[in-house]
Amino acid sequence: MKKFLKFCVAGFVLLAVLAGGVGWMVQTKWFLTGFIPRVLNERLPGIRIARVEITSHTWHFPCQVVVEDLHLVLEKEKEQYVVDCRHAHLENAAGIGTWKLHTESCDVYSQDVKGQDIDLNLMAQVKTSGLEKLDGQVRAKELTASGYALTDVRANVLMRGKEIFIDDIKGQLYGGRLQGKASIENAQDSPYQLALDLEEVSLKKLQQAWGEAKALAGIQGDITGHVELSGKRQAIYALSGNLNMARGAQLKASWLEFLIERLPANSTQRRELEGLVKSGGDVFFEKVSLSVQNVTAEKIVLNVAMESQQFNLKVNNQIDVNLDGGLAGLGEYLKYFK
Repeated sequence: MKKFLKFCVAGFVLLAVLAGGVGWMVQTKWFLTGFIPRVLNERLPGIRIARVEITSHTWHFPCQVVVEDLHLVLEKEKEQYVVDCRHAHLENAAGIGTWKLHTESCDVYSQDVKGQDIDLNLMAQVKTSGLEKLDGQVRAKELTASGYALTDVRANVLMRGKEIFIDDIKGQLYGGRLQGKASIENAQDSPYQLALDLEEVSLKKLQQAWGEAKALAGIQGDITGHVELSGKRQAIYALSGNLNMARGAQLKASWLEFLIERLPANSTQRRELEGLVKSGGDVFFEKVSLSVQNVTAEKIVLNVAMESQQFNLKVNNQIDVNLDGGLAGLGEYLKYFK
């Protein structure tokens, strides 16, 4: 009996030492910056945690950790994303494998994407095979992607398997508003789909943000409309949309030089348009609308409608545009408009 008691006491002491050792280990910085990244890298296909640095952290029993000043470097193929968070809170929410993540004041940088003052509230379900589900909300003071800047952004995030859905996107875009939804697959070529509604987006502010935007140099006004596109990475494979400028639309008169021959000779409208073309002036329109759709991978069709009381003009034109390299190269082509 005494031997049995000694065995029990020795076993208890051993377990206490092991528990203490484990407890000490999980509270070290190495556990967060070395062990956890190594485990996650084995379970996150396509994404690698390259580096983790923290200023301080606090563990709360049983499964909560608060991290201050988190610096994270993620790699996806040849792209690198740098994440800096002032505060992050991770806790086990509802059973094994379910975690709740809350972050404050995060900044994200990469070659094409920049985010400032981002807050996350996410619920993740993790299994031994990797991340299975993700639900939550994202807020950001500013997001910039491929030269376009969104402010006061809010969105809901849902992930199932390899596909990520971003719904109820809302934000401010160059003096106007944007709403929409998107989906992207966590695959090698990152196929995506995007649908956006625009309301009173200022071309003047867009041009100021871009600098010398060649494609917008002759247009002023506020855009309202709907755009849908899909593709892979920066390449676009399908495109459609309708854009309207219903108030304060202005076009450089030189863009309308082809209309001079259609106006009656010696008419007031013709003389005024000729004068504006020579002086580099603008023509005001009560309505400008543009619809676009790709018919084939190498061709898009533009339908343009314009109305101007100043010149008693109603223009409806269809323009066929052939794209060298097809829609897949349109993303690269648009860079030359800036």
